[in-house]
Amino acid sequence: MNTMSEEKKIILRMLREGKITEDEALSLLESIKDTKKKNDYSQFSGFDTTQFVEKFAQAAAKIGKETKEYINNFDFEDISIKFKSNLEQKNKAERVVTENILGEENPKLEVINRNGKINIYSWDNEEVEARADVRFDDRFVSQNYGFIKIEREDNKIIVRPDYDSTSARHFSMNITVA
Repeated sequence: MNTMSEEKKIILRMLREGKITEDEALSLLESIKDTKKKNDYSQFSGFDTTQFVEKFAQAAAKIGKETKEYINNFDFEDISIKFKSNLEQKNKAERVVTENILGEENPKLEVINRNGKINIYSWDNEEVEARADVRFDDRFVSQNYGFIKIEREDNKIIVRPDYDSTSARHFSMNITVA
């Protein structure tokens, strides 16, 4: 006999003897039925979640340990990585623009450049000079393009690349201002 039948018999005997009420007997029978469903499911699926979680944790720990060992034993000294810009192998140009500041008191200078370096030097001339060393892709930008400009806003002198809607991605420059 299986355990469930024995449990039912015990519950019925207790009911006959008056040790439990009908409601208590029903409640006990329902709980036996629920337990059987749970047992049937785990037997049917053949899947023990506790065992699965333990094995999964062990596998993850092993993978982590092996990855750490691999990284610790990796020789980084022999690796050389250089990221090249699309413009490194392209055409070069130099542009110089100037702006007279004679008679201006304490002019402010703003230099904008999103694709290259900015170098600023002081000098005692009455003009601002901006020199641009440009690399460009002649498939998209002409050799005759201006590349750099100086603008004025109130007491501010602004040096910036002369981007338009098509040229912005196709040239870079280093700007030197004195």
